Amino acid sequence: MKKRVLLLLPLFLGACWDELPALKVGDEVKALLLLDGNGAELKTFRLQNDDEVDTKLIFEKTEVSTEGNLTDVEKGQLRFKDGVSKAKIMVIATIKQVDKNGDVKLEFYLSSKAECEGAQEEIGLKTKAEDDK
Repeated sequence: MKKRVLLLLPLFLGACWDELPALKVGDEVKALLLLDGNGAELKTFRLQNDDEVDTKLIFEKTEVSTEGNLTDVEKGQLRFKDGVSKAKIMVIATIKQVDKNGDVKLEFYLSSKAECEGAQEEIGLKTKAEDDK
């Protein structure tokens, strides 16, 4: 059986990864995620963030199901309609808090209707505490 791999490719708008400045509370990051079921239909997308960031999702509404409670935008969960194998999602994240280690992450999970493991992606953001100005 051919193993399928889901692709979840984050692109940061307006900056190369090496040039991304240290972030602080109140800063906003926009990440464009290119979701690809690699030939299989997409099933679900889910943000898995803690209270460190506020997030907003921007997506093509015609690709996402509104039936039942499978999609909950407030919780960062989307269920794709049948036939969708590729999608683009913009995640706008606003930093709410930075711990003393400066650890802030954006975490995502993507699953498809194929018999394969879902794809999980974690993006660490370089941050600085207020007293590190």
